[in-house]
Amino acid sequence: MNLAKKVSVTRLEIGMYVAQLDRPWLETPFLFQGFYIRDDDEISETGKHCEHVFVIAENVPEAPQAPTGSRPTKVTIEEVSEPEKKRFSFRSPENWLAAGFIGS
Repeated sequence: MNLAKKVSVTRLEIGMYVAQLDRPWLETPFLFQGFYIRDDDEISETGKHCEHVFVIAENVPEAPQAPTGSRPTKVTIEEVSEPEKKRFSFRSPENWLAAGFIGS
């Protein structure tokens, strides 16, 4: 059973799961109704809009983490050139035929 504890935003710590705010979610810029505190910026942003929050005290689902021993994927960016554009002119009857404006 999940029990939410009322916590002052000044006592929030990274890793806590915020389950409820002291005001309606729609009055805040938070996209989700419930989130893990991931960094100090989220703590300060929460403090701008709330005085206290409710955090899950037990049976908190674990925050998604990278598997142990995994390394970030290296991304290679290749420069791709645009295909050469062919010039097209309606002045040439061959192009009219190719474009289907006139029959063969």
